[in-house]
Amino acid sequence: GSIYDSLSEPADLGSGGGGAMTCSFAKGGGGGGAVLLDVAGTLTLGGALSARGNSGAGSQGCSGGGGSGGTVRIKAGSLVGAGTVNADGGAGGSSSYGAGGGAGGGRVVISVAGANTSNLVVSAAGGAAGTGQPATAGGAGTTQFLVQSATLVGGNPELMFTAPVPVTASQVPTASGVGTVALGAAQTEGFSLISNLYDLGPENTTFNPPATITLYYDPAQLGSINPNTLAIYDYDVATGNWIKLGGTLDTTNHSLTVSVTRLASILGIQASNAHMLISV
Repeated sequence: GSIYDSLSEPADLGSGGGGAMTCSFAKGGGGGGAVLLDVAGTLTLGGALSARGNSGAGSQGCSGGGGSGGTVRIKAGSLVGAGTVNADGGAGGSSSYGAGGGAGGGRVVISVAGANTSNLVVSAAGGAAGTGQPATAGGAGTTQFLVQSATLVGGNPELMFTAPVPVTASQVPTASGVGTVALGAAQTEGFSLISNLYDLGPENTTFNPPATITLYYDPAQLGSINPNTLAIYDYDVATGNWIKLGGTLDTTNHSLTVSVTRLASILGIQASNAHMLISV
């Protein structure tokens, strides 16, 4: 079937698999459900959340297809625990004459406003094809982890960090430590810091598909600075240099968005003289 539902705000159920036309007992698997959690405080997830699709039935030459994965969407103030989150597609039924196809995985979105010290096992894999005659496995679904800063700019979190794997973000003080060093390096290079600095992690994480970083800025802070000179920069602690990541400028919503495939050290917005600085 076709791909459906929102990547960032999914809510749909999974779809049922197709049954065999000539065998009433070879039914398709039921689609996965929808688990939607919105917790203002701390969510402790030590068990299992499942919206997994069911497998198709098969025997005596007939097989049904698997049911597609559903939705698990979690919004929490903070997140702890080492539980599992599953929205896998169901496997196809098996038969010596006609195997059923596996179903596509569903959607998992985990959004944490504060601390995320969880160690979850998260999956939205496609279901396996049934055995017997050749059949097709289901495609993978999507997993998305969103971290937001507590600091607001214009009513939006100053930082929004979205990735296909668990990530972290923390604001870096500029009064001491690496923040002071990074700020000094920016000033030496002729940059003006427009945002707070953020340390994104885990360091040296790679993303496939890429992660997305959005930083919001306050236009009142720009003064005479041209918004077109704004860019997101990454501070390389090892070399002491700021590296330009760029970013797509949205002058209506006052933000910059950039895609990254790897995290290095510290980030933020700056301009030349003005840039957004961040630490990854």
